[in-house]
Amino acid sequence: MAHFEVHKILNKLLLLFPFLFLINCTFRNDEEIFAEEICNVEEVSFSGFVKPLVQSRCESCHNASLSSGNVNLQGYDNVKVYVENNRFLGSVRHDPGFTPMPFGQSRLPNCDILKIEKWINDGFPDN
Repeated sequence: MAHFEVHKILNKLLLLFPFLFLINCTFRNDEEIFAEEICNVEEVSFSGFVKPLVQSRCESCHNASLSSGNVNLQGYDNVKVYVENNRFLGSVRHDPGFTPMPFGQSRLPNCDILKIEKWINDGFPDN
């Protein structure tokens, strides 16, 4: 009788085994799944993407009047300073050793970070 019970349990486990792979896939963040598929990083410009992002997410604290942490991100020349010293990307990605930005908020969406990285890797043109 014990052998029969073990056999039944093994059969049930074998039937459940394929579902473990399906369950594992459902725990991925939708943003992670679709960021690579729908995030177009081919045409990233300062004026078309980076500047509006900085204006909406950074400049309320980092401007000429209120430069939190002595950081002013108004305009290309100011952003360029922090791109060149790697503080901009390190902070935006929440890399260890950098102050995570936006401060006290969650990290920017992966697609936004990919676009910033693309713009920086392209030489951060003032376009």
